[in-house]
Amino acid sequence: MSEHTPGKWTINGHQIVGEEDIQTFGRRRTSAFGPSTASYSTTVCEIHGDLSLPGPRANAEHILRACNAHEDLLAACEAQMEATIRPTPAGSAYALKLTEAAIAKARGTA
Repeated sequence: MSEHTPGKWTINGHQIVGEEDIQTFGRRRTSAFGPSTASYSTTVCEIHGDLSLPGPRANAEHILRACNAHEDLLAACEAQMEATIRPTPAGSAYALKLTEAAIAKARGTA
């Protein structure tokens, strides 16, 4: 699987961008195929639409919440699976805590 642009993603003008520390600033980046001199950008996608309108803004923010919460949601699902397969009070409490935090992050209330 290809590596995605690391989060936290944000809106910058009419773009969704990743964290700036992934920029190579002229340094070589190494991949599975060896050193690369390709240009890397933090731009994830362009936003088409008037962000001052509620619809386009809501869509862009929805994408951000879903992508920024991805790792937390995945960890919560994995913890819930483990708590179901090998139930323990501590494991169930941990899974519930992860799930509540991931849901809050995905809803934008965290």
